[in-house]
Amino acid sequence: MAFNLTELDERTRQLMGEEVAHDITGHNLYEGKHLNAQGKMAWQDLLIEAVADHDEVWLADRVNSGGYLMDTYPRRKPSGGYSQVRVPSDAAKKLAEGEFNRFYMRGICRKADENGEDMVEAYRAKQSSNPRPESEALIGTHFNAAGLLVDLRANHEDYVVFGLPPGPNSGLSLKRVHQ
Repeated sequence: MAFNLTELDERTRQLMGEEVAHDITGHNLYEGKHLNAQGKMAWQDLLIEAVADHDEVWLADRVNSGGYLMDTYPRRKPSGGYSQVRVPSDAAKKLAEGEFNRFYMRGICRKADENGEDMVEAYRAKQSSNPRPESEALIGTHFNAAGLLVDLRANHEDYVVFGLPPGPNSGLSLKRVHQ
């Protein structure tokens, strides 16, 4: 199921594209941990195209159909050392959703700022049959757009200072408070 990104318009896409370029220029574009060598080479162009003209579903489909995922990857064992484990079947979906939504949220923060709006609001953009309590608790929460933008630029993994997103697959996104 696709995200319901309420402000995914031409201006938001333009701002998202600028944010992708910001990460590329800063050598900070997140590729996840499951892309193979071909996938790492293709990821940047796929993300740029998805942001400009498509969505996270299209992006996940291209990663899957392009054969851009590893079959296995090394995972640290609690007792030390590593073991090879299969890449999860939903790896492309998680990467595509997470990064497309992260750039969307960054675009919304910038859009709020350019319209003189200080705050953005968390909302459920993707339905979940079993939403996590920490995700539900954030719905309707207002965040300082400038501060959250800094946080979203700096943190690509699960940990974020402002708590948004509250982890992978949260289904939460942002909207401007004064649309």
